[in-house]
Amino acid sequence: IHVTGDALQRGRDGRWYLNLAGHKNHTKGRRDRWSPIMATSQEEEEWLVAIFQRAGEKKVFHVPKDLILDDFDGKKVPTALKPHKYRAEYAERVYRSVAREISKIRNRKEIIHLRKELVGISLDRKACKIVTKALGHNRPEEFPHSYAYILLKR
Repeated sequence: IHVTGDALQRGRDGRWYLNLAGHKNHTKGRRDRWSPIMATSQEEEEWLVAIFQRAGEKKVFHVPKDLILDDFDGKKVPTALKPHKYRAEYAERVYRSVAREISKIRNRKEIIHLRKELVGISLDRKACKIVTKALGHNRPEEFPHSYAYILLKR
């Protein structure tokens, strides 16, 4: 996937999104994506927006390492992001922003009960589908199988 700085757009709701055109950005299956930016604070959002604006029409994940942003959590941070490092955290943020409280879901088919090392964790099936789509997958079980482990860490 070739994420360029110009993919960042503000939505009608005032939030920032990545608008990835399938053919231009070489997404999987050449499908278009519209994924929300899920910052934990105003400072983090401004930092992310600055990274995308600096990249412009260049790839965000391959900006030369000599371009440095200072003072995010007191550290010097390179503008080149490491995409796989952040996928699980992004998935968690999207899930927590859209998930319903499990005890208030009446239809049992809308609850996923995890197994193996994640036994005892229940997830909102509709929220999992939203997260999976935001990550660019078509399989609704992708979040529970590959990313739900991060919910244990918090």
